[in-house]
Amino acid sequence: MAELHPLFAHFPIAMYVSAFLLELFSIFIKKIPKYISLSMVYIGAIMGIFAALSGSKAFYFADKIPLIIEPLGSHETAGNILTWSGLIGAFILLYCQLKQSSILLLKLIIIGSLAVGSVYTGLSGSKLVREFGAGTNLVGNYFVPLDR
Repeated sequence: MAELHPLFAHFPIAMYVSAFLLELFSIFIKKIPKYISLSMVYIGAIMGIFAALSGSKAFYFADKIPLIIEPLGSHETAGNILTWSGLIGAFILLYCQLKQSSILLLKLIIIGSLAVGSVYTGLSGSKLVREFGAGTNLVGNYFVPLDR
């Protein structure tokens, strides 16, 4: 399951950022249905669970790479915060949607926070790949991190 982490991890990033952009566009373009961005948040939250689970499996392979422990721990923490924030945010938005309350500002804050959090987490994950070779065939006896 560890090898599927890049696949699962990109879904929440794409869903949260797209939902936020769609929500911003819907302020000016009234024809955009409100449920589309909410559906994207729900999909992102569900896929975030799979990203976190596969990331936990990948952690056990990556922690053997020299000098990776601190950035790997930061990425794991960011991923866990994003996963839980996505689930809690999705439930709050679902509750408000079922109550049919007007929640534009709340939606923008929740979805915007998820978008920013997913980009941050994605950037920290890309650093693990770029600088340490995590998840690639570069890891071995001859690998030296770029910034060391």
